[in-house]
Amino acid sequence: MNRYEYDPLMKESAEKKRAGLRQYLAAQDLVPFGNADSSVGMEFELQVAIEGEPQKVDLPVTIRNSDCYQNILKRTARGDLPPTALHSLEEYLYANSANIWENSWV
Repeated sequence: MNRYEYDPLMKESAEKKRAGLRQYLAAQDLVPFGNADSSVGMEFELQVAIEGEPQKVDLPVTIRNSDCYQNILKRTARGDLPPTALHSLEEYLYANSANIWENSWV
């Protein structure tokens, strides 16, 4: 049999391996999108780091649109927070020259 011919034993072996993996994951309560998966499989979809403009990446957009960010703006304007608190956050959002965002989506 050359390497391009169909080998039914290989298919059977692969199916057994998949079934074995499914059984193992189910026994460990590790089935993605299952009842015990509180993250709904998200850990498999987030990327470690994203390169992109801050207007196009979800992390900086979400931060800028958040109530927390708006509250920091208000509290800094009132004098409840030191200006350095807002400056550090804005530096992260607007002065990220590398445009690298960790744990984010494009």
